[in-house]
Amino acid sequence: HGQAFSSHSRYFQIYLLSWIMLYFVGFWYLSGQTVGMKVWRIKLENKNKPYFLTRLIMRFAILVFIMGFLFPGWVDWLCECE
Repeated sequence: HGQAFSSHSRYFQIYLLSWIMLYFVGFWYLSGQTVGMKVWRIKLENKNKPYFLTRLIMRFAILVFIMGFLFPGWVDWLCECE
């Protein structure tokens, strides 16, 4: 039987962040909207050009970076720092 991951494990945190990134970037790439954005009728527009994955990944990285400034404890928890 397998052993459960600890929620404080760095590998588990990277795993979760990867799934979150896959959710956002995947929905943005396929439809320009996440489920929450559909409710509010918000859609990403790219001037009739296809979305590039690098731009969507950069958009996600900027969101994570901004979250670090708004909630600095989140970054400390992720890095296991004080």
